[in-house]
Amino acid sequence: MRYHLFKTLCLVFLVSTGLAQGELIVFLSGNGSEVDKAFQSNTLPKLKEFAEENEIAIKLKEGSKAAPEGITTLPAIIYQNHLGRSVYIGRFNQLDKMVNFIRTAKRIPQTKDEIKKEIVKKGYVFQDGRCAVELKTKITDLSGTKPKKYNKEDFLAATEKDVVDAMKKFHQKANYQVFPTDRKFYANFYPYRAEDGQFYVTTELYSQFHCHEPIYTTLGNPFQGKWKDRDEVIAQAARDIEAKITFHSNNPENGDGFDPISLNVPVKSWQALSCILPAPPAGQENIDVSIELPTEWQVKGPVSSLDPMVAFTFPPPVDNYSGEVKKLKGSMNINKELKLSSAKGDFQVDLNSLTMGDPDLDESVKSEDMLDVSNFPTATFTFNAMSPNEDTSLEFGKMQMAQAMGKFTFKGKTIDRTVNAQITPLVDEDGEPILQVSVSFSININPFEIEGPDGPKPQSNTINYMLNFNMTGK
Repeated sequence: MRYHLFKTLCLVFLVSTGLAQGELIVFLSGNGSEVDKAFQSNTLPKLKEFAEENEIAIKLKEGSKAAPEGITTLPAIIYQNHLGRSVYIGRFNQLDKMVNFIRTAKRIPQTKDEIKKEIVKKGYVFQDGRCAVELKTKITDLSGTKPKKYNKEDFLAATEKDVVDAMKKFHQKANYQVFPTDRKFYANFYPYRAEDGQFYVTTELYSQFHCHEPIYTTLGNPFQGKWKDRDEVIAQAARDIEAKITFHSNNPENGDGFDPISLNVPVKSWQALSCILPAPPAGQENIDVSIELPTEWQVKGPVSSLDPMVAFTFPPPVDNYSGEVKKLKGSMNINKELKLSSAKGDFQVDLNSLTMGDPDLDESVKSEDMLDVSNFPTATFTFNAMSPNEDTSLEFGKMQMAQAMGKFTFKGKTIDRTVNAQITPLVDEDGEPILQVSVSFSININPFEIEGPDGPKPQSNTINYMLNFNMTGK
């Protein structure tokens, strides 16, 4: 059902516009790896069907024999028309994401010439053939019982050194170049010292394609040892993260896997590979498709009919208590440089639109004994600061991850809350700019005097929120 909706959406926006349908170029590895087999057996047939039904030419290329500069991993999917070409950046098994990619790329290509490269001033990188695998790390301050004469700066510097020294593949590098098809992972380290002096480190590993759900975590099974042995505990955690990056680089299940292109593969031009940009159709030579991103935004609606704008659930094993809030309003402003670091926003959900799929349960949840919706009809989140992972200007088709630090007000009480957000500027079916926003955060319901469902704690006291919505310019 989801794929048929995907094809319908594609057909609607392609037919409704006068721009050329263009071409899809797919570079395959053909090496029989698990990633290659999963892509060719599961994704490629649907991609071919989509291209045929929407009159988009599709070209299959053996990337293991020759590939242009800038194509560093396989499979690689490129859309091009007479305006330019764009590289799909996302999980290879998410076909619905390709709707947004093609819709945007056909109007606002990433480049008219060669694929753009970016120079990174400093980072941790592992060069795997042509592919640069980057690692971004975040180490939090020591929590729990701090020892005497503890110095935060010294501890963080020593911990970072332990992490880097323990890894065999990743090394610090300066002024190296990355391409859109290169890969990036994010690792978080959370050190903790107990009152008895025992030292713990928990970790999370995130894909570059999703900032909400870690692809690996040790939050329930931390690395541990004595405080005096903390260097080795941290090193164990770092080696484990490096091993999991290797695992997920080869894992086809969630779409993060990839095959790096060998340095022995010849670099050939697009022209030499018969992939030059198509000629413009008659009458479209001078079509102006320039679209500017606004600085003021407001909530437009859900990303799709399959995804609620605001969903909530308790963690397992009480995750049968879940639901959605159907009405969301909000606005966000950014500066003229279009940097998320300047963003300010205010969002409100209408709790009268809350539903858990059972009218009797909905009535009970909204009653005075629980949410008291008659007196507190909205929940709000307001922020005046946002911290993006990389402080660059918003660009069409490029997802940015950020943390918004603000105030969450619920049932008349306000708490500080940081939420994770991923924001992607796109073009909608009418050719108008939109922001596709995905947000996640958790709250403990105890401060709001709400009683959770029967079950173990802290699960029965914790609500996880997931928001997915589009914003349009004011």
